[in-house]
Amino acid sequence: MPSASVIFLEYICPGLGVVMSGCTFAAPVKSLNEAVAKGTLGELNPTPWAFMIGNCIGWIGYSYVIQDFFVLAANVPGLFISLWLNTNAAKLLHMDTIKEANVKDYSRLEGEEKENDISGGLSSCEVDDGATQSTLTSTDEPNLRENHALNGSTSSQHEKLVFGMIAVWLLLFTVIAFADVSQHSQELVIGNAVNINLAFFLAAPLSTIFHVLRVRDSSSIHLRTMVLNTVNSTFWFLYGISLFDPFIFVSNGAGVVFGVAQVVLYAFFPHGQQGTTHRCDETAVESLSSDEALRHEGLSHSSRGMII
Repeated sequence: MPSASVIFLEYICPGLGVVMSGCTFAAPVKSLNEAVAKGTLGELNPTPWAFMIGNCIGWIGYSYVIQDFFVLAANVPGLFISLWLNTNAAKLLHMDTIKEANVKDYSRLEGEEKENDISGGLSSCEVDDGATQSTLTSTDEPNLRENHALNGSTSSQHEKLVFGMIAVWLLLFTVIAFADVSQHSQELVIGNAVNINLAFFLAAPLSTIFHVLRVRDSSSIHLRTMVLNTVNSTFWFLYGISLFDPFIFVSNGAGVVFGVAQVVLYAFFPHGQQGTTHRCDETAVESLSSDEALRHEGLSHSSRGMII
């Protein structure tokens, strides 16, 4: 009969990790549903969700190589959720781009109309309705084509990232499957690849940490998210140690360190409405870091909750 420590490290920890990974994967769903209801992506940053797909695919492939059910169970739900997140994000990006282009065109047309009124004086009143309709139609037609082209280039950037991520992993799996390599080599290739993918997520908590230290205000830290991610990473870190698997315990160990650091910063630095106002008023250049912090539910959950 296995000892209590073996049961805890090899069954309870990964079992709880599977549950908490599912919770962290699902965390952005509420924010995206609200964005869908509003018809705009708003402050949400969909880029991490593209890497979320790659991360889940990588860990699923790794679970097949090492034959680990817990790793598989932790990432399959995340793959489906990430597909849903990216699909809806692409739709909202499409809508946001059309709205932005239409506003610009409307402002330009309004300005041109005012210029015509000033230059033409009362002569514009003598133009019949048919001519006016014809002029507006001829003016709007190229604008609609311009908006369509603009929207296509903008929304496809995210879509290309998503499909590119999937294509890279499929190519890697294909090479490994048809190449004459050992199982150990397969573990090394996939394990290193998935941790490289993960490095993009580690930049998110680092950015938040530096931002808090710079403004000396912790309003950008979502405490519930950080605690959830830190506990989740702790479970997987202990599981990785029990398996002597550096691909699991190194990445999740980093997640624990970053999570604890943010919790400490949250306790040490002030937070609240006043801090938030101070942060927003400090400088417009820091908007990207602030947006990343505000978008913890799309970024921070992706960064460690699915590391497994």
